[in-house]
Amino acid sequence: MLIPLLFIGLGMQNGSVKFADRVLTLIVLIVVAVAIFEAAFLDIYGRIFNPLSFYGNIGGIRESAAMYGGQTLTLNGFRPEGIGRTLLPMVLGVHRTSSTMMEPVSLGNLGVILLAWGLTKPRKEMLQYPVFLLSAALLIVLADSRFGLVMGLVFFIARILPLAVVRRLAPVSPVMILACVLLITLQTSAVSDDILGRVRQSGTALLHFDALMSLGLRGPLPGFGDMGFAYVISRFGIPVCMLLTFGLFLVPMADTRGQWFRAFVVLYIFSNLAISGTSIFALKTAGILWFLFGVLSVGERNAQSAESDRSRLDGIANQNPKSAFFQPGYISAGSTDAGYRMRPP
Repeated sequence: MLIPLLFIGLGMQNGSVKFADRVLTLIVLIVVAVAIFEAAFLDIYGRIFNPLSFYGNIGGIRESAAMYGGQTLTLNGFRPEGIGRTLLPMVLGVHRTSSTMMEPVSLGNLGVILLAWGLTKPRKEMLQYPVFLLSAALLIVLADSRFGLVMGLVFFIARILPLAVVRRLAPVSPVMILACVLLITLQTSAVSDDILGRVRQSGTALLHFDALMSLGLRGPLPGFGDMGFAYVISRFGIPVCMLLTFGLFLVPMADTRGQWFRAFVVLYIFSNLAISGTSIFALKTAGILWFLFGVLSVGERNAQSAESDRSRLDGIANQNPKSAFFQPGYISAGSTDAGYRMRPP
């Protein structure tokens, strides 16, 4: 609950689109470099980062659950036999890259966030600066993120539609996604570890909810691993979930880019809840997502405000160039402009 509030506020107060692009580019360069290093030198990566030991130390998993002796990656760092990779299995084998995210699910989620950010740009800017789209595709493939693959197709289809249509569909998309989960659960009997099986698993748990569980009033609660809707509803209750979702659409977005991003965020969150557990709450990706959301809620207003202050100071200095308070190289008391300083008496 605190992560969205803190990082949206951080984005609104301290961010701008250009600043967010620079920071995100730096993050991408680091993550992609480590991901390529991991794919090429898996043993060395495992000795340096040892994700299995990391999650064992923080209580996320037991190291004794390793599939083989000397394993250093998390349990989902490999595709089990009989399932195998979905993306480029002949090239990358069964290994799923984790990079600095320490496990592949979060790396795939980061790829989806990069897709959302890149696709909100004007089409001309996408072509001129495609680093986010290309990096997203690379990370999704390396992490073998089936969720990322599906969300990429959904985002590209949505981006083709007129914004007016997407803007009308976005508020009802959570209900539509939940309805699809329940419909798939009632109409199929899939139990495999694929997207369809995950959706059915999530829907089956929901069908066993009683009134107290639906209101978030029953305890003690089961973990609901990989069942995001069941996890969220059992913890917060349907009324609170509806209120929080509605709150996303109360945040005014500065321009059309912000409206696109909000629609993608809603699709990302509720689609993830259909097949995953708590990965959308992980700080390593959630912090980035909500910071970008906060940045786009103000757009370039922060930069325009700073430019306006600078112009006003320039105007005052030009009117009274001998003023004791506005001299080039000095800053006046209370001013944030680095080009002026208070002249000492």
